[in-house]
Amino acid sequence: MKKHLISLLILFILLSTTMVGFSHRMPVPSNKTELTFNNGLGCASPYSDDIPGIQWNRLYGGKDIDIFHQVRKTIDGGYIMVGFSKSYGPDNLMVAWLVKTNGKGLEEWNQTYSSYSVVGTDCQQTSDGGYVFCGGNYQLRMWLVKTDALGIQQWEQSYENGTAWCCTQTVDGGYILSGHPGIFIRTDSQGNVLWKRNYLDPSHNLVRKISQTEDGGFIAVGKTYYYNHSLPNGFLIKLNENGNEEWNHTYFKSESSVLFSFAQTPDNGYLAAGAINQSPWVVRTDQNGNELWNKTYTDIRGIVDDVVSLDVGGYALVGPYLDNGFLLTIDENGTKQWDISFNSYLCSLQQASDGGIVTAGNDESENVMTNGLLMKIGHIPHVTITKPINAFYLFDKVKRPLRFPFIIGPITIEADAYDTEYSINRVEFSVDGVLKNTVTTAPYSWRWATPSFFTHTLTVTAYNDVENCTSQALRVWKIF
Repeated sequence: MKKHLISLLILFILLSTTMVGFSHRMPVPSNKTELTFNNGLGCASPYSDDIPGIQWNRLYGGKDIDIFHQVRKTIDGGYIMVGFSKSYGPDNLMVAWLVKTNGKGLEEWNQTYSSYSVVGTDCQQTSDGGYVFCGGNYQLRMWLVKTDALGIQQWEQSYENGTAWCCTQTVDGGYILSGHPGIFIRTDSQGNVLWKRNYLDPSHNLVRKISQTEDGGFIAVGKTYYYNHSLPNGFLIKLNENGNEEWNHTYFKSESSVLFSFAQTPDNGYLAAGAINQSPWVVRTDQNGNELWNKTYTDIRGIVDDVVSLDVGGYALVGPYLDNGFLLTIDENGTKQWDISFNSYLCSLQQASDGGIVTAGNDESENVMTNGLLMKIGHIPHVTITKPINAFYLFDKVKRPLRFPFIIGPITIEADAYDTEYSINRVEFSVDGVLKNTVTTAPYSWRWATPSFFTHTLTVTAYNDVENCTSQALRVWKIF
């Protein structure tokens, strides 16, 4: 055995003296920490102390294309999501899809609606504990569906040709919806039309969000081609309770701009969000829609699909860019606090009861299967693998620096773990996805003495007292 070890050591030294050639023939393991997720079964690593990480993520659906368009909080602390599913549809056709989860994103029920070729776009829990969602049906008409608390359909109504992209319950128990075309439709509690209103040129408008205001009227955002048929412009419009226009404003008429969401500001104005030329863009207005300032975040690519006010002040914005997504937070003046990019499509968000951020969209797996995605971003513990470092180890002793860890013989794996809000509950050591050891008190270390050969993934995961966790993974070479 000793002769074999000496031979391997000599071979390694010869190879390491020609490290350029060595690295061309074999992949060099990377120490880079990345945000990744795997259906909630693992933990992600933070970017830094100032940027939160993934507390959990969940995938929903079957073996075909399943997508969420909207997530909203429910009164029990859970979430309701709406979108469409092909996994649960007949003959590979889309059906509208409603999924209810608890506060941890664990599914409580899911329901599908209509027989084929329909989609849900916006949803909300209603005052009776049920749900309402809107979208487009198989007749290519704007569609409104009311369910009970378990998602069982109670009634549906169809309206103008097009797709309803936004809807909300009104204080009198009725509903208002809009979309494309940009027609506003107010209904009673059974979805029967009370009035319809058109503004600008509805055939050239897309309304993406609408809410009722404290005075009983309505505020909505979207994009219009009314002023320039070749370029869209973002607009903000205010209606009274009877649907009569009080004011409307269009911003940056000379640019390609859209507004897809808004949040109320502390001074009763609005922060409207969307994009200019594929970069996130926000417009801050007074209560009459007059622009106070606007900012574009040109270091990020994407369109803001949703924005929420944060309890700590400022705003969180989320949106997609191609098949990816971004999450961005800004202060009251529009100054960027932090941003994270993801390899999943994100289009809606809510603030969780603990101050975290829940976002929804869809994730594409290795099998090109698209599932509905719900993900929680928030406070997580921190963990760092302190040993091994990028060096050659011989029987647990560093012999020389290298571009990656190369280990011969047993080694003691060491890690540093801490949390700024909670206590560390435990630290787990895994090799190639298999748990090897758990340590509950510092110092956090594990003796890796099992004979091992070639490359392995070493993972150290720290859990705090509320079971939020963080992992760091390291690719290493190990012999014996």
